[in-house]
Amino acid sequence: MNTKKNLMNKLYKYIIILMGILIPSMTYPILTTKVNQNHVPIDIMYHGSTISVKGLVSSDHDLIVKITSPVKTESFNKTEKIAHAFWMSNGQVKVRNTNPLYMVYSTKPLNKILSQDDRNKYSLGYSAVKKNMQVESDQNKEDWKEEFIKYKEQNHLYERNRNNGVFKISHKSSETDDYVTNIPWPYQATPGVYNVTVYSVKDHHIDETASGTCTVEQVGIVNYISEMAIKNALLYGTLAVVISLILGLGVGFVLNKR
Repeated sequence: MNTKKNLMNKLYKYIIILMGILIPSMTYPILTTKVNQNHVPIDIMYHGSTISVKGLVSSDHDLIVKITSPVKTESFNKTEKIAHAFWMSNGQVKVRNTNPLYMVYSTKPLNKILSQDDRNKYSLGYSAVKKNMQVESDQNKEDWKEEFIKYKEQNHLYERNRNNGVFKISHKSSETDDYVTNIPWPYQATPGVYNVTVYSVKDHHIDETASGTCTVEQVGIVNYISEMAIKNALLYGTLAVVISLILGLGVGFVLNKR
């Protein structure tokens, strides 16, 4: 009986020692994120907004914030120069498996803090985005990918590292920092739910992720007019013509009085 008791005591001691070795070496998630402006209302005075993302990150880590819309198929006009003088539309180019909106910001340039494998894996940076794109064209596919990104950038729907001041990081403790990033939101972004993902980077690899969402939706009279255009196109068209006529007559009346 004593022998069995001694064996049990030794076993308990080994378990305690093993737990003492393993538990301190276990890592716990530190990265957190919260999208403060997670609802962007589009009203009659809307001309863009600001998305604020904040949270905690390990003190010795870099940060990446990515905002994307769901993947879909997009298209844009293909133009050609006619008679070496005029640019004219010559059909459309379809781009599959792409994000209508894509923004990525980091505390340092992506190629300085993250391996190419991780950039491709998490679709971070334009080179990774282009790898996922599928262009419906017989030729110059890579050129059309470049043109698509330029087109998106001109409309402020694709952006990367606008400036070095996008992140504000303050020391919280010996292990964690607070971070805040305020990102201007383009008015060109269509209504929908957008994904906000934050990546924590150490030794050129991503070791933690945290995510949230931001909803953009039409409200008030803007929403009413949009629904009317979809559900009752005839009434919408009639009102548009009537309002245009009234405005035209009003302008004419004012000019005649002068």
